[in-house]
Amino acid sequence: MMAKQLTGRHALLAFIAFFGVVFLANGALIWFATVRYDGVEEADAYRHGRDYNREIAAAREQAALGWELDLADTAGATPRERHLVARLNARDGAPLAGLRVVVRYHSRVRAAEDREVRLDERGDGRYEGRLVLPRAGNWRRDIEIFDKDALRFRRRESLVIRP
Repeated sequence: MMAKQLTGRHALLAFIAFFGVVFLANGALIWFATVRYDGVEEADAYRHGRDYNREIAAAREQAALGWELDLADTAGATPRERHLVARLNARDGAPLAGLRVVVRYHSRVRAAEDREVRLDERGDGRYEGRLVLPRAGNWRRDIEIFDKDALRFRRRESLVIRP
C-alpha cells in the first residue's frame, strides 16, 4: 500500500478550509453581538452628561448643609427582611424633623426586583421602616432625603445581603 503524497493542491485546499472556518466563526460572533446586544448602557447618556454640573452643584449644597445620616440596616427573621433605622442630625448635632426619607434597593441582576420604602418619622431625628427583599445578593442602596419635596440629601451605597 502506497502513502498519499501531500501536493500543493492539498495544501491550498487545507489553507482555504482553515480560514473559511475562521471567517465563518467570526461572522457568527459578529452577527450574535449585533443582534443580541445593542451596546446601550445608559438610556439617555447625553442628558446625563449634560446634567453632570448640576450633580456637582447638588453635592456641594449637600456638603454645605452638614447633615449627618446614621443608617442601621438589620436583618429580621430572615436575611431578606430588613429593618431600617435612620438618625438624622444637623451639623450642630440637633435632630432633624419633618423630612421625607426614602430608601431604594436596586437589584444588580433584575430591575423588577427593585424595592422602595419610605421611612416613618418617630421623633428626635429618628426614622424607621421595614421591607422584604426578593432574594439575598448584591444590591445598590440609594437613600434620599427630601425637605418640602426638594431633594436635599442623597447617598448611594453598595451592599451584599448574605443568605
